[in-house]
Amino acid sequence: MIITGLILLLAFLVTVVLIIRGQSPIVMLLLLAIVWSAVAGIGVNDIQLKVLQGGGVAYASAVIVIVFGAWFAQVLIQTGIAESVIRAAAELAGDRAVVTTMVISTVVCLLFTSMYGVGAAIAIGVIALPIMMTQGIPPRVAAPAFTMAIGAGTFVNLVNFGIMRNVFPGIVFGGTALTYWIIGGLVYLMFTWLLVIVNMRLVGVRHSSGVETTTPVARPRTPLYTFIVPIVPVLMIAVVKWEIIPTFLVSIVLALALTAPSSGRGLQASINLFNKAFYDAFPDIATIAALWTICGMII
Repeated sequence: MIITGLILLLAFLVTVVLIIRGQSPIVMLLLLAIVWSAVAGIGVNDIQLKVLQGGGVAYASAVIVIVFGAWFAQVLIQTGIAESVIRAAAELAGDRAVVTTMVISTVVCLLFTSMYGVGAAIAIGVIALPIMMTQGIPPRVAAPAFTMAIGAGTFVNLVNFGIMRNVFPGIVFGGTALTYWIIGGLVYLMFTWLLVIVNMRLVGVRHSSGVETTTPVARPRTPLYTFIVPIVPVLMIAVVKWEIIPTFLVSIVLALALTAPSSGRGLQASINLFNKAFYDAFPDIATIAALWTICGMII
């Protein structure tokens, strides 16, 4: 039994090393699930029936939640709501570099309480990072401030909650757990601010005029009342106690409805955008969806 355990551990460590060296995590973890099963003495029939088939669908609900989170993120991006919120926050801070970065990181944190996906992070990054760098924040400060802000929002992210609910049955988005997650996110956000303050004020990094940035052409602003949309899903689940998928659907429709008049978008164009955002969401979450499918096999 001890030898079997050591072999299982060795297989895991080899998998980790191969992934670090650039091998596909999807392929490596799939092989790990099969190797672990074989080493433990599980027969071929049970491997294909219980591990590959049963494990492959064990976290299907988590994958669906990921899809809806990425879909909502694409709607916020393609309607211009996310960009409008960030640019309004930057203008509110004025030309004070440290304050601008702190405000933008706070807004990014709030956006990623509901947004999800690599594509969403990239889309927000190409807006937020140039604004920070043109204010004089060096890239080595702006980049970690941005990614830490995403991490802070992830503490309360609805998609993460939907995923973790499969791993920890019985947890609810509210009460003591939500308080704990909010405190964790706020602490992480404060360390993001501390990163900026220490580098810009104490360490002595000054205005970085040599940094060349290309700021994307800004789209027309969405009305101020649309700024509430990114936190609507969190409020609906925490306060109204809706489920995740209906919440995202209502939030998507709300985003399209509130931005339609100012953009001149008619009903058919809104339906087309509804469909387009859904298709555009899949490249964002393909890898994470595959990983969660294979994690079900490993577990």
